[in-house]
Amino acid sequence: MAQSSALLQALMSQQTLAHAFLQNFLGQSPQWYKHTIVGFLVLNPILFAIHPYIAGWVLLFEFLFTLVMALRCYPLQPGGLLALEAVAIGMTSPLAVYQEVVRGFDVILLLIFMVAGVYFLKDLLLYMVTKLVIKIRSKMALMLSFTSVTGMLSAFLDALTGIAIIITVAMGFYDVYHRVASGKHINRADDDAPADVRYRRRLVEAALAATPIRTLLAGTASLGPLGTLSARLAHPTDPDAIVIDYLDTAESAALVTLLALYETRSQVAYHTMLKALCDLYGLRKDEFDRVANEANYLAAMNAARTDKERMLDHVVPGRIVEIGPGGGVVLDLLAHRFAGSEVIGVDLSREVVTALEQRAAQTRAAWRVVHGAADDLPALVALPVDTVVFCSILHEVYSYATPPFSLAAVERAVRAAFAALRPGGRLVIRDGVMPPPGRRRIRMRSPGGDDVRATLELYAAQFEGRRITFTELAPDRVEMSTADAMEFLYTYTWGPASFPYEVRELYGILPYDDYVAHLVAWCGGPEAARVVDTPLRSYLQPGYRDHLAAAIELTDERDAPVELPDSNCLIVVERR
Repeated sequence: MAQSSALLQALMSQQTLAHAFLQNFLGQSPQWYKHTIVGFLVLNPILFAIHPYIAGWVLLFEFLFTLVMALRCYPLQPGGLLALEAVAIGMTSPLAVYQEVVRGFDVILLLIFMVAGVYFLKDLLLYMVTKLVIKIRSKMALMLSFTSVTGMLSAFLDALTGIAIIITVAMGFYDVYHRVASGKHINRADDDAPADVRYRRRLVEAALAATPIRTLLAGTASLGPLGTLSARLAHPTDPDAIVIDYLDTAESAALVTLLALYETRSQVAYHTMLKALCDLYGLRKDEFDRVANEANYLAAMNAARTDKERMLDHVVPGRIVEIGPGGGVVLDLLAHRFAGSEVIGVDLSREVVTALEQRAAQTRAAWRVVHGAADDLPALVALPVDTVVFCSILHEVYSYATPPFSLAAVERAVRAAFAALRPGGRLVIRDGVMPPPGRRRIRMRSPGGDDVRATLELYAAQFEGRRITFTELAPDRVEMSTADAMEFLYTYTWGPASFPYEVRELYGILPYDDYVAHLVAWCGGPEAARVVDTPLRSYLQPGYRDHLAAAIELTDERDAPVELPDSNCLIVVERR
């Protein structure tokens, strides 16, 4: 607990005065609005020096911009800054400003009243318009209602305020549409919220996903040590919306604090402890660690995009199925390369399928996804299939089988995929590969050697695929089998956030030649299947070399420098 408090104080001390000023500049307005106002303030002196007449008109339009965008920021702040700058750079004098204010004071008061009404009543405006849309089913009646409301507004408000109201309502509807279409949650501002707030919201969302609305409305739903949930109608006479109340506990508050702190740590031990905590409380750690690491995770996935693209040269167009599409990178590549083909993703995870469906709807993707197991492929898609793609998925089938680390599970998936192929159809497999037998020595470079050594010891203790052993040659040097070195080094490359998952997976399940022999046997032997020659076969993905160059030095048992073991293989099996 003392260590957690020290970490919290260290993080809070990083909040400098400059950072606080930037964060609170123009209040809660969005970043793009703040940048726009700053751009105006920088642009005006330059324009005034070049051509004062043009600068005057530009300043007028900048004032109009602040009024029209009143729903984003109350215009007194940005408008005041622009006015003060105009006086400071000599566009006008304080006396002229005073005289204009006195002459048009009644208009100014009216404008302040109108803009304040738009800004502070925007939620009421959205509520009223939403009620019109929901309650009125007839298109003609809806058009008449909008026309009447618009006419009434025009009779009492000036044109500028009317435009501001229209923009307020339109952007409110667009915001709802954008959040739903992009798979984001409504009424959440994760981008600007503190980390502990984001994790607390994720905790509530995870609890809501597992609790039926009927249960909530019937009373409180206990989450055990993580608190309670309850629901009530937003208004006694309004059955269209409910309010969810969450009451946390000391344990849930402590858990959220640890998640927010530890997910930003770079040591593997923090993430291993978080995985244990989430298992203890029945939570999925990846629902939380992606809050802090989503950008890094997606960047790592996209970095492998070029390597994955190379396997497309061996795809037969037509009906193309990818097993385990994950984030959908390969689906995008397939749809782009083979525009006339039917591209289908099949995934066992309901969460993955839902996320991909939402992304497909948002981007109008030329592929679709279905929920199901690889073993059931012939029952999930129309037959025959021209190509089945396994991209970095068979090692997961092997690792997470029941029982785990089972070649029989890989065999079932491959047999089902091959059975779905037409004659001439292909299995395209890109996955990890076990290196040939041998010994390798790893020297940990400085700085960073301590982190490599600590990770190795934790890896040897926790890896579930097989027993990992190493011989210590010196405080900064160890010797181990080539296969074990390959598994450890490539797990280390993925970083601490992935460590709790990577220790549960064996990436290289077979050496290349054995892998090919097993695939041919599973597909009915040489008379039923042939292996297509590819230039890649077994190879090292360049990203591993780049990442490990500064961390370790690899040699053979005679201390001669050697290349890293091959990380991937590409195998193409064609049905005769």
